Amino acid sequence: LAGWYTVQVPALAACIALLRRFWDESRTWLGLLVTLAVVLSWPSTRVTLFYAQSTFLLILAILLVMLAQSPAWRGLWLGLAMVIKPIAAILAIDLVVRRQWRSLLALLVPPILALGLFLLAQGWPGLMYYKDRNPIAGDVAFVYYAEPANQSLLGVLLRFFESPPLVRPIFYPPFVLLGGLLTAVTVAALICLPLRFASLGIGYLVTLALLVYPGTLMHYSVLLLIPAALLWRERTSLPGGPPAVILIIAMAYGLDWSRSSFAAHLFTWTSFTLLLTLASVKRHAPSPAPSL
Repeated sequence: LAGWYTVQVPALAACIALLRRFWDESRTWLGLLVTLAVVLSWPSTRVTLFYAQSTFLLILAILLVMLAQSPAWRGLWLGLAMVIKPIAAILAIDLVVRRQWRSLLALLVPPILALGLFLLAQGWPGLMYYKDRNPIAGDVAFVYYAEPANQSLLGVLLRFFESPPLVRPIFYPPFVLLGGLLTAVTVAALICLPLRFASLGIGYLVTLALLVYPGTLMHYSVLLLIPAALLWRERTSLPGGPPAVILIIAMAYGLDWSRSSFAAHLFTWTSFTLLLTLASVKRHAPSPAPSL
């Protein structure tokens, strides 16, 4: 455990250093203090560190995706994020919408290398054992999806409708329907997104991932640091300006603090949807006719 924390604490420090670029482009001491305050006081940060989760490694990889200039490196970092936690696979939607095919090819490299290392360590029998005798497969898996710590859309729906144990909970019809609808709305908003706001796509998809990924637990809310940072960087360009961005971040923080993680995820996704839709409408609005 001590060795694991020697990885997680530097990952947290690296996340703070990279997030500072979004919160404080001028690199001031005050900006550094603000970044530290936001990250370290974010409610899920404490939970993530307490349970020794790998989420800060995931955040670090996603930040590197956002900052990478090369399409190949962007894909490699995203592929690494997918190896750390599968929730990152949803972010590939941004690459598809933006037609970054080189990045999509590159993201396959880390999972393939990870599979190769697994086969070297465990061999083909080890792979088949994991596939056929997964201890959390079948009926046992339902407990992990329905427990209160699960703050995904699926977990909320299973508890709300008091669903009986299901062999394959991810195919629960209400989840498939609503999850599909959320994904369709997100993709439509990304397609219509003005080019100057293209950098917000990753943050928007993070909010979608927190909703539709079936394994979203309470500490995953620390991922909201990414969309919050992106909103802050674009605060002067978005509809509503800085007041709207401050309100969104404050609400997400407050909901997470009150342990209403799903509400925090849904609120942030809804806010992104409204802001990006308004930005798209404004871009397509006809220019006023010149006065004679």
